[in-house]
Amino acid sequence: MGFKLLPGTTYYFPNFVVQLLRSNLPPHQAAFRVPTFLNKIDIRSFLSQTYNIQITDVRTMVYLGREYVAKHRVSAARKTRLPSWKKAIVTMEEDFKFPPPPEIRKHGTGSAEEPGALKLPPLGGPGKSSGKRYRFKLPGWHEMQKKQREEKAALQKSGGSS
Repeated sequence: MGFKLLPGTTYYFPNFVVQLLRSNLPPHQAAFRVPTFLNKIDIRSFLSQTYNIQITDVRTMVYLGREYVAKHRVSAARKTRLPSWKKAIVTMEEDFKFPPPPEIRKHGTGSAEEPGALKLPPLGGPGKSSGKRYRFKLPGWHEMQKKQREEKAALQKSGGSS
């Protein structure tokens, strides 16, 4: 349950993302991907206040973004670079335990009767990589389409006879 916001009080909420990274560090350390504008003091205070952990040390390192060749329609290739990012290795007093990975079933429908993840088509706009080409591969898609056609036909028959 959240807390009540008091009138006349100013609250400050973070406007950044701190991402937990999987790594081969000792159990009392964890790696995070943080924005480049955060410093060690900000990282320590954010993690300690948000997750109630005792932090003994913070080490940061800035990585240069990956360089790739962007091909344009004019047949000109241009080298571009992804934005740089910062990695923070946080040492804690207690051992850190990763949360268990989510359970994903192979052919889950996502319904209440059979919980599981429904595999979605790849993202993309209209064209070759569109999700429309892959929807028919989803489990239960054909039955859903058949049911929709039957309902549509029943509506048309009832609408035409009255």
